[in-house]
Amino acid sequence: MSIELLLQSLRLWNRAMDSLTRLNPSSRKPVQEDNPFDMSSLKQALPNAPQPLPDPVPQTIVPPQRHFDSLGLRICEGLLTVLFDLAQAYLTRGSAKESKFFIAQALDLARAINAPAMLSRALARQGEVQMRLGQVKEGYERLVEAGETLKSIPTIDSVEVVRLTAECRERMGEEDASVLFERSIDLLREIDAAFEKYEGIEYVFRGFYCV
Repeated sequence: MSIELLLQSLRLWNRAMDSLTRLNPSSRKPVQEDNPFDMSSLKQALPNAPQPLPDPVPQTIVPPQRHFDSLGLRICEGLLTVLFDLAQAYLTRGSAKESKFFIAQALDLARAINAPAMLSRALARQGEVQMRLGQVKEGYERLVEAGETLKSIPTIDSVEVVRLTAECRERMGEEDASVLFERSIDLLREIDAAFEKYEGIEYVFRGFYCV
């Protein structure tokens, strides 16, 4: 049921993205009305989808590379979120092939909108799945690529990349895995310090406006 509802959510986000794309006159196309909650209509899978899939998969719309306003970015964020949730749901169920499929969709979307944080997260998820499948070398390469995408930017995603890289190197028998685990802790401290600084600035501004 969880996967079924996530697929319905994906279809709704796809429709929102499709409607946003139609606002561009140069890419206008006929509107086809359908029921997003009709699971029978989700049987039209992507041409490159792994076959057979245990559940029908809706087509993921990848927008063209162009400037997005706040609404477009929110729709892209929602679409990426449900793609990541589907990838995690299938991975939890043990369906690695389907999980990799949705991660690939998230990769395409992140590249299309030029979102480094989402691209890093998708690469990290891809590396994690490969590592769980025993493809440690391939997983390590994806994790290194994910780390390079957010290089020198302390975020929660970068912490997760370092943690997964440490776990991967531990499986590879490397002795520097503990150093990477310590690095992930240092990144969390840097993020915590940044938030404390922001909270201090916010407190000053609130005091100023109260006066």
